[in-house]
Amino acid sequence: MLPVSALIGPLDILGGGKPGDDGAPGPQGPAGAGVVGDSAVPYTTEWQRPQRWRKLAGTATAHSATASADALTLATTAAGTQMVGPSIPIQQLANRTVIVEAQFTSVPGAADGFFFGVGGLTYGTLDSAAAVVITWRANGSMVVNNASAATITPWAVSPSSAYNLPAHYITQNDVLRMVWKFGADPSTATMTPFKNGVPTGQTFTVSGLTEGCLWAGGRLTALGQSLRILRFSVLDNARKGYFWVDSAASATGADGTEARPYPSFAGLQDFVNATGLRRIEIVARGAHRGRPPVFTGFDEVVIRASVGDDCTIYGSELVTGGWVATPGVAGVWHRTGWVFDGVLNQPNGGVIDPNRVDGVIPFTMYGVAPKDTDPAALAEGQTSVHNTGPNAQKLFIRPWGGTDPNSLPLELVNRTSCLIIANGPGAAKDCYTKILGVRLRFATSYLLALDRVRFRIVEIDSEGSLTTSGIGYLDASGETIAPNVVGVYNDLYATVESSSGPVSRRPRLYFAGIRGRGAKVGDGVSIHNTCNAVIEGGELTDTGKYGVVVAALTAGADVTVRGMRCARNAAGNFANSGDPAAGLTQRLLLIDCHGHDAPINVLSNNSALSSTGPGGQVLTEVMGGGMLNAGVDPGYGHFKLANTNTDATRVTLKTYAVATGGTGADVVNNGGTHVSVSAAGAI
Repeated sequence: MLPVSALIGPLDILGGGKPGDDGAPGPQGPAGAGVVGDSAVPYTTEWQRPQRWRKLAGTATAHSATASADALTLATTAAGTQMVGPSIPIQQLANRTVIVEAQFTSVPGAADGFFFGVGGLTYGTLDSAAAVVITWRANGSMVVNNASAATITPWAVSPSSAYNLPAHYITQNDVLRMVWKFGADPSTATMTPFKNGVPTGQTFTVSGLTEGCLWAGGRLTALGQSLRILRFSVLDNARKGYFWVDSAASATGADGTEARPYPSFAGLQDFVNATGLRRIEIVARGAHRGRPPVFTGFDEVVIRASVGDDCTIYGSELVTGGWVATPGVAGVWHRTGWVFDGVLNQPNGGVIDPNRVDGVIPFTMYGVAPKDTDPAALAEGQTSVHNTGPNAQKLFIRPWGGTDPNSLPLELVNRTSCLIIANGPGAAKDCYTKILGVRLRFATSYLLALDRVRFRIVEIDSEGSLTTSGIGYLDASGETIAPNVVGVYNDLYATVESSSGPVSRRPRLYFAGIRGRGAKVGDGVSIHNTCNAVIEGGELTDTGKYGVVVAALTAGADVTVRGMRCARNAAGNFANSGDPAAGLTQRLLLIDCHGHDAPINVLSNNSALSSTGPGGQVLTEVMGGGMLNAGVDPGYGHFKLANTNTDATRVTLKTYAVATGGTGADVVNNGGTHVSVSAAGAI
């Protein structure tokens, strides 16, 4: 058998590669289309159609094979069971993914199907018992055989019960896809079947495979039957896969190319999860609802809005109507069959009115009462999900002013997050993530969750977290450039420890041009884990607590803020609050920052975790800038120090050439002992 390099000719790359990007070839014309003969596909991450197709030997009188611009059509010319198809000589399957796609253009018989084979084929002839063939039959069965030129015998397959499954039934014009994933050991592969772009729900494990040749075709039993082989592709799992997602696209024939994008992130993710690809780049456009994207354990994930287009990912469904007045409870309505994250009867979720303005927030989040709250006890503007008792599977709502919710377009928030990218527990290396120009709207928890990944985020808008924060950095490291978060329950931006366990390195975060407003009970930027962070420029206003707060508790953190404006934050504009361990210093450095219209502009204190702290240092330094009009409460002043512990823990404030104005004292020392003020230059 010739090496694959000797058989590669000009190829048509569907969807177009990026010339020079990761070595992917650029788009080429359909040279050689229509020729029935040898075929070969190089390792690539793009869908490919072989330039030449090969028919199996010994079937020339029973079938015809015609290569067109978009497929190879196999048709019977005589009655009887026939197996025909193209092949790809290949010498190495380890860490490869193979995709075969077909479509019956005639009504298939019950035993008819399309197949994929591995090994045992040389130059079009079945010449070895080493071949393994899996056939997807029209009656819904998946049959795996050991094949030679003379015999077809049963072969081991798991799960063995996957026979005659309704999800596998084949009808005329169904688009059928097998995705074979080979790991480091090419003798075993997993196969995920798709019908019309949707996984059928079963994954098969096939063992005893041998390298040498890949081949595909059809089992056609009646005269005049026809099967089209639409795709026959080999992916190198180590290279990057490029995909398109467009909410206006059709699911029929979707393969992720620019010409045939997936209509949803769910469809793309189903396919990617079935492959062994570790690096993917997604170009997206349109408004996307339904199952949100969750990428775990990848080496690289890039998601970017198509140039000139919007891409919005929702964690909600927009509805008008469907509410039922609750008997005996005036002003309360409900809907039944509540589904959250795709699961019936979950105790989570709520409602957002996208057209009702709430102060600085251009929409209104209904308050989330505890699950199973008595409908009569709901306050105006509250919802409650019931998952036990006589009201199980119901979502209750009490709109403001007794308005009938059937007259309102409302967002039913039925997803935890809009986008999750995680490295996961026990992962050997980081996932690199890049998100560009995407908008995230309405979820119960983090709109974007970055868990133990390295990232770069540019121009991302996030709006409407019912119970948590906008962007959650879970021991993640990276850059956030020109983001905007509006209208969340807790923090606009929150750095926290990952539930997957501690990371071996201290996370490092960089923010530039950060903006946000409208955190109901939380902060603008809230640092809760051991990290180094730099925040340059931006504006954080109208929160329930602080604009920027370092609250790393015992871990300690080092945060520099430059050129930031904070205003109208209910507890204060900037704060450094923690109990660092002995020998550690939790440091907040403010350079040319401005604060106004808050009870405190800068707070430096210990948090009252215990009566005796661990003995570290809390250091706050303010260099330049202006702290004006702090006098919402003149007793607080522009700066405040507080030591809530009784040990030797020290709290220090140093100021350098800071302009102050308005009411209130410059510095209020509310800590007693172990607190020091150092004013180098005029305050």
